[in-house]
Amino acid sequence: MNKKGFVWYLFQQEMIFMWIGLIIGLVLAFLMVYDVIPVSQWFTICPTG
Repeated sequence: MNKKGFVWYLFQQEMIFMWIGLIIGLVLAFLMVYDVIPVSQWFTICPTG
């Protein structure tokens, strides 16, 4: 089994990865909404073109 297939197998077996990603997304959204992280700083770090 190649490494990519193994990672995909773990991803299918362990739904914890989905929850970790969801929690991280919610935390970032929470920080942005309450201006803990300035939105303008995000645009300077990751310009949208």
